[in-house]
This record gives sequence, structure tokens and C-alpha cells, in this order.
Amino acid sequence: MQVLNERWKHTRVRGKLRFVLRVTAIFSGVMIGTFVLLDVIDDRKIHNLLFRVIYCLIAGPIIGLASWWRSEAMYNNARLDARIKSGLGE
Repeated sequence: MQVLNERWKHTRVRGKLRFVLRVTAIFSGVMIGTFVLLDVIDDRKIHNLLFRVIYCLIAGPIIGLASWWRSEAMYNNARLDARIKSGLGE
């Protein structure tokens, strides 16, 4: 858990926008690539690519923000637990 907290500390410094954009790019790239691959395997045609790109570009930031909020909550909970255990939170 300590390693994750240190890693998140560095991610936080870089900022929320950069994190969300990175998650969006990774999510969109993986999902669009998967959709295209499955279409090509299925019938050698690419269907609804524009719809899928728009879907991924909308869903990506939502997933990025949810990931940010979850990581922030875990980080803040770990910091609070550490303060309580050290006696500073009382």
C-alpha cells in the first residue's frame, strides 16, 4: 500500500487533467482497437467506427474522473489512517 501511496503522490503532482487525458487515451485506444479487431475477425468489415470513437471519447473522461476520485479517496484514507495510528489525529 505504501508503494501505491507514493506513486499516487507523484501522479497528483502532475495534475488531474493530465491523469484524465492519459486514462482517456489508453481506454479509447484499447477499446477502439478491440472493436476494430473484433469487426475484422467477424466479417472483415469495420462497422460504426465513428459511433465507437465518439463513445470512447465520451466514456474515457468519465472513467478517468472516476479513477481519479477513487484514487484520491484511497490516498486520503491511507493518510488519515496513518495519522490516527501515529496519534496525531486524536
